[in-house]
Amino acid sequence: MNMQVRSLTELIGAEIVGVDLGKPLDEATKSRLYRYFADRAVLVFRDQDLDPPRFAAAAQLFGKIIPEQFDNYRLPEYPLVSSLSNRDLEQAGERRAVRGADFHTDHSNYAAPPKATVLYGVEIPPSGGGDTEFASVQAAYDDLPEATKRRAEGGARLSRRAL
Repeated sequence: MNMQVRSLTELIGAEIVGVDLGKPLDEATKSRLYRYFADRAVLVFRDQDLDPPRFAAAAQLFGKIIPEQFDNYRLPEYPLVSSLSNRDLEQAGERRAVRGADFHTDHSNYAAPPKATVLYGVEIPPSGGGDTEFASVQAAYDDLPEATKRRAEGGARLSRRAL
């Protein structure tokens, strides 16, 4: 496999070229991809052709899938995969709200939220790329003054005790 990696920004993101996520990958490739994910936090694989089972298999390269918390967004034929759109959708006679219209963190209401969100663009607008944006909380934390970090760490310990 001729994998190439290109950083997308100084802090996060990498484009992975030469990997077909729809085909089985050897352990060395899986390990390299996971290391890139751990280092860059956001990976982009362009021009993939994935049906729901192959998409789920690709997602599992990076960890266990946590099912969508709202049943009405899960694909009935493959419930490990959910569907979202920037349009109102009609499904089984039920109106679904536009998801992700505002900044959010997926499943932040979970005591142990997932380490990643995996997206597969099926229909992407010609400009704006769907306007999905990512931020590096680690970089924001690293930029804080030491006194602020100590206060934040103390608060985190207190809130963990409260759980």
